[in-house]
Amino acid sequence: MTATTAGRSQTFLRSIHVFRAMAIVLIVGAHVQPVIDWPDTTTKRLVLGFTNESSTYFMFISGFLFHHLSGRFAYGDYLAIKSRNVVLPYILLSLPAIVMFVFVSQRPGLWPDFYNMPQWEQVLAFLVTGKHLAPMWFIPMMVLFYLSAPVFVWIDRRQPMLYLAILPLLVYAATTGRGGHYGPLNMYVYFLPVYLLGMWVSRNFASVMAWSRRWVWPLGVAVLALYVMYVLKIQAGFTLQTVLKPLSIPLVLLAFDHWVERVPARIDYLADISFGIYFVHAYFIAASKLVISTLADVPTSATEVLLPGGFPMFVFVMCVVMLFSALSIRLVQGVFGRRSRMLVGA
Repeated sequence: MTATTAGRSQTFLRSIHVFRAMAIVLIVGAHVQPVIDWPDTTTKRLVLGFTNESSTYFMFISGFLFHHLSGRFAYGDYLAIKSRNVVLPYILLSLPAIVMFVFVSQRPGLWPDFYNMPQWEQVLAFLVTGKHLAPMWFIPMMVLFYLSAPVFVWIDRRQPMLYLAILPLLVYAATTGRGGHYGPLNMYVYFLPVYLLGMWVSRNFASVMAWSRRWVWPLGVAVLALYVMYVLKIQAGFTLQTVLKPLSIPLVLLAFDHWVERVPARIDYLADISFGIYFVHAYFIAASKLVISTLADVPTSATEVLLPGGFPMFVFVMCVVMLFSALSIRLVQGVFGRRSRMLVGA
């Protein structure tokens, strides 16, 4: 059964659901890779080509689902739900890392004089920037998207011509990159075109899928060319992944639209808890590093990258992190039921 915009079939929704499961696996892979002492080989670049910037997929899906569910949008209710199911678990799950890096040891890579600030300011700075754990930058940025929700609804309902801003915004993101002194605000600007793209695709799903089918081969060649350029480190004057990932989205949508009924139902649970996995996986990456390095008699700490190995170690650690992240969420769900969303976001 082919998905269509009208009617919002189960196949339509499940294809996006499976996409979300794929995205969280790639995101975990992107965050596992830096803890492996892995030489810069072709194999490593092939893996990085798939995993790096996979947050782009998460942002596309976020924009897609926001539009899909915006028919009865009420700003107050929307913020209340996001505060309860995203901001609250973010704060709770941040506390161990913040306590560690404010009161016990110092987190490397922060701006100068960070630790000259009063401790309460350090706590606040960590919460506002998400710099206490590598993946946590995502939540302060998402808060900006939540606060902007009425603007997105206004664009979609009143000024859809503003969707044309997606292309220049994407060019800006690709030429300036995702870093900057303003933390979540820089990330917000960087991911804004992909979020809007998700909304626009949801709005025009049938026509987008038809267009993608007509242009599947040119799209595939373009994505492959960018991927090869990335692996071979060919300079292009812009961030290759910033273009590669959005350009690959139509191909992913086509694949899932065609094969979604063959995807095992168990994958749905992985998609259901994807946000929870995002919240907890950094802790299991650190734990895996400490345990494996101890068993291998390799000196390390929670902030050093000393795990020896290459692709096999990468796959092993990623599987361990995914498994224990999912098991921990399942345990919390079993104990707290529906309240688990306020604790782990799933």
